[in-house]
Amino acid sequence: CLVEEMVPQARLRLYYKAADIHVSASDFETLGNTVHEALLCGCPAIVQRAGGYISQVRDGQNGYLVDWEDAQEAQRAVKSVLKHELTSVMPLPKKAREAMDIVAEYASGHTSALAPLMVIVSYPAICLLWGMSCLYE
Repeated sequence: CLVEEMVPQARLRLYYKAADIHVSASDFETLGNTVHEALLCGCPAIVQRAGGYISQVRDGQNGYLVDWEDAQEAQRAVKSVLKHELTSVMPLPKKAREAMDIVAEYASGHTSALAPLMVIVSYPAICLLWGMSCLYE
């Protein structure tokens, strides 16, 4: 279904579950949540082979990465999805570690006599960046 207005969050999951395919033809806004949301609801995604989509979609598994300028490639992807040929329609497992895990690992395994000095040296830069971020809000 094509929806021209914002869908309330309460109904969004129903739309994804009812859809046969989630399609995004954008080649510049490839870090959005829509592909991930669709996959969480079991809706296969067909998206442009670009940017963040590459880390979310694996060809033939949970959707297809296509070049929308190649009409035959796009048609093959749509036909495959409609024939239920995909093997695992769900988000890909995370490969990146969570930031807190990285900090915890670093803090627990890399203590040195220079650590207090590093905090003192980095404090002015942190304050400057925080102040600048407040200006741009």
